[in-house]
Amino acid sequence: MKSKIKNADDDFGLDDDRPSRKPRSKPKRRNEYLGKLHELLTKGLPDFVDDAGILDTKKVADLLGISFQALYKWFERDQIPAKRIAVIVTLSKKQKKKGESFSPLVRDDFWEFLSQ
Repeated sequence: MKSKIKNADDDFGLDDDRPSRKPRSKPKRRNEYLGKLHELLTKGLPDFVDDAGILDTKKVADLLGISFQALYKWFERDQIPAKRIAVIVTLSKKQKKKGESFSPLVRDDFWEFLSQ
């Protein structure tokens, strides 16, 4: 049995009577507490924290050479690979937005995460 074609665009799925798509909203930004490691990076990398106090995980992950999903796994597990600590310490020393309570991260700051 053949189906009736309303117009020439039907074959390509371009019917006018299809439901329209909703416009995409901006991605939600996570601002909940993600653990001690997240807190440490937020304090030690102020250049990557916006005015609302949220760490830009995508920029940090890019500089570390990993995906932001991998960075979130670090936060979930409160663990960090030892080979990435040197890069984070170097990034911390190069921060330009230094507040009164800012002190660059040192390797000893990560001792708790390395001992797990």
